[in-house]
Amino acid sequence: MTSTTRRPARLALAAGAVLSLLAVTAGCSTAGSGAAGVNGGELQNADADKEIQEGDRVVTYLSQSPDADREAIRLFEEANPGYKVTMYTAPGTSYQQVVTTQLAGGTAPDVLRTFPGNGSNLAVVQASEKGFLADLSDLSFTSRLSESLRSVMVDGEGRVVGVPMNSSGIGGMYNATALEEAGLSIPTTWSEVLQFCADASDAGKVAYGLGLKDAWTGQMVPYALAATLVQDDPELDAKMAAGETSFADSEWRDVFAKYLEMGEAGCFNDNPNGTAFSTVQDELRAGDTLATVGLSLTIGATLTGAPTGTEIEFAPLPATDDPAETRLSTGVGVTLSMNAKAADPEAAKKFLEFMATPQVQSVYATASKASPGLEVDDSYSGTQADEVVLAATEQGMVAQWPDQTWPNPRVQQAHFEGVQALFAGTQTVDGLVAELDAAYTS
Repeated sequence: MTSTTRRPARLALAAGAVLSLLAVTAGCSTAGSGAAGVNGGELQNADADKEIQEGDRVVTYLSQSPDADREAIRLFEEANPGYKVTMYTAPGTSYQQVVTTQLAGGTAPDVLRTFPGNGSNLAVVQASEKGFLADLSDLSFTSRLSESLRSVMVDGEGRVVGVPMNSSGIGGMYNATALEEAGLSIPTTWSEVLQFCADASDAGKVAYGLGLKDAWTGQMVPYALAATLVQDDPELDAKMAAGETSFADSEWRDVFAKYLEMGEAGCFNDNPNGTAFSTVQDELRAGDTLATVGLSLTIGATLTGAPTGTEIEFAPLPATDDPAETRLSTGVGVTLSMNAKAADPEAAKKFLEFMATPQVQSVYATASKASPGLEVDDSYSGTQADEVVLAATEQGMVAQWPDQTWPNPRVQQAHFEGVQALFAGTQTVDGLVAELDAAYTS
């Protein structure tokens, strides 16, 4: 159930985009006249008919979420006469490849969508190392970044180079209607998780659906557990980077041991490796499966086609027997950054500062159907899952998705494959953490 009590400031995260200054000709023109430095070869000007007046300061914005961005741009232009934002899109392309190439060639827009942390060419750490991103540390929104958020918005030098626009959580997604019919409740301790699995089995239900045929789903339970078991140490990433600890020498062993314990306790459906995520969704909406561990932003899609009146509630997955220790695994969805070669840095920064305001964060989170990342205002009304993410964030009981700070994508791939092997019986916990360490240092 969604709370109706609003607080003046909420934490929100949002979707990505890119800004670039348009060269304006004398008199009145349109945005279709051309943009200084922007290579339109693979980009489409979504605002070609926008009127540009002589003297306007124009920011080009490469958007992957036009519907969410349109209202934000309207509000910015309304609040800042003399400034225009022209939206570009990159349909039918590999976004990361196109933008990385344009950044390297000096032809990218002024503001673009990047990705939090590390692990890809457009992740803020790697993009900044290549000299692609501008330092945003002097903007006021940076003082409102939590320690958790700051860890994935800074580059290797500790400079803030990203604005979080929306987020999602990983936790238990429970068919509340089916739970009520079975006389069960959402567990709040690890012991209750195991009892929940036993009680669900007695009721002829699957407790937690697991669809490892889609390998990416294998990370959901480990990330949910790691938020409490592993990531309570704020220095963990630095220690792993320095070689002072490792997967094998940390509580990651406990994470995978508990994952297997859930399997041995009958928490999951038969043959997870042969089960697709779509099948898990079908069984969850039908009430034959009581829950799954997944992304809060998938709840809406999971409810599509469900019997009338079906409700899905979201909750952190406990990993210990002390509810006060339970942390929620969260991750930034959309991150906005500024091109280091922006034609008008002052205008680009002004736009990014505006995107971080509570008003725009509220608009963006609502339009993108995700949880917010920075403060939102009283106009924001989120789902029950959004309320859970916000409450955990405000209480400081969140941890960013681990892969956002891993040094390369090979770690995540080893994780996907290793989880499948665990449930196939061809891998052990010792073997899995050793493979993760090998990938981490490769």
